[in-house]
Amino acid sequence: MLAQERYDSILRILMAKNTVKVSEIMELCGVSHETARRDLEVLQENGFARRVHGGAVLIPQNLSDNGHFNARTDRKKLHAENLAVAATAAKLINSGDTVFLDAGTTMGHLAENLRNVADLSILTPSMYVINALEGTKSKVICLGGILSIEEQCFIGVVTHTTLSQFYVDKAFLSCAGLRLQNDVLTDYDTDGISRKLIRERATEMILVMNSDKLHNQAFVEVFSLSGIDTLVVDAHISPEDANTIRDKGINLIIAPLIADQDSAGD
Repeated sequence: MLAQERYDSILRILMAKNTVKVSEIMELCGVSHETARRDLEVLQENGFARRVHGGAVLIPQNLSDNGHFNARTDRKKLHAENLAVAATAAKLINSGDTVFLDAGTTMGHLAENLRNVADLSILTPSMYVINALEGTKSKVICLGGILSIEEQCFIGVVTHTTLSQFYVDKAFLSCAGLRLQNDVLTDYDTDGISRKLIRERATEMILVMNSDKLHNQAFVEVFSLSGIDTLVVDAHISPEDANTIRDKGINLIIAPLIADQDSAGD
């Protein structure tokens, strides 16, 4: 079953019962526990559901009467931005590279695009990345520590200490928000790996994010935009924001949306 079909099926359950369990998704869609969790993360990220222990509850909005996502509109809102920036960012990775992949579902999608890239060494605290690369020939080094169930990544002193033993060619970062007016990356807590430590261990720093985070302000300041070399963002970025980023000397890569790519092939 395609991802889009799974989202439709999950939403029909949510609309009928206002709640869905991970086990129901696994049975209905024939997917693993991890894929079911990831689908719920996607729905939550886009405001259609709220994760709860063992499943999710409905946030009613942006749905047609039959609970189906319009292929050109709702799908774009749902997931295209994450998929687009992940696929575009993956093109920056070459055979033989050593790479750091941050936490978050977008990094999991990025990793899925690397399954056929040869001779990679990948450091990551993310369970999404680890699961996406299962069965590949990539050397995956898990930065262990305390497992955050909510974020599906490892955190804490052990994670930091392990990272400090390695150097990488390229580090791919995520964040909860970027305040362009004062050049600050923000996040919701300080438990993740220090971006300053990653900067010390990486030749190139690449920020991967959706354009709707460009003016978000999360709780904690985690890094300065001046420490970023390249920013990969979806095509919904405004021309003004794009110019502001380029004026700061950052290499801006705008990822074409999946829906736009589909249209080009029609």
